[in-house]
Amino acid sequence: MPGNTSVTMNFVEQGAGLPVLALHGWTPDHRLMLGCLEPVFAQRDGYRRLYPDLPGMGKSPAPQSIASSDAE
Repeated sequence: MPGNTSVTMNFVEQGAGLPVLALHGWTPDHRLMLGCLEPVFAQRDGYRRLYPDLPGMGKSPAPQSIASSDAE
C-alpha cells in the first residue's frame, strides 16, 4: 500500500505481562481468537493478550484507501 494511512482499530486486551498479539483471519473479528486462546491462557499468568479487529472487520472501520485485503 503506497503512503501512510491512519486507521483506528478496535481491540480487546486481557491480562498483563509479555505482550501476545492474536490476529484473526479472513472474515471473523477478535472474538474468534479470544474464544480460541483465552482457555489456553487461563492457567498461565504473565501474558498481556491483544485481540484487534482488522480494518473493515468487527468494530474497526476501513478507510476508503483500503479497498480490500488484496489491494496494493
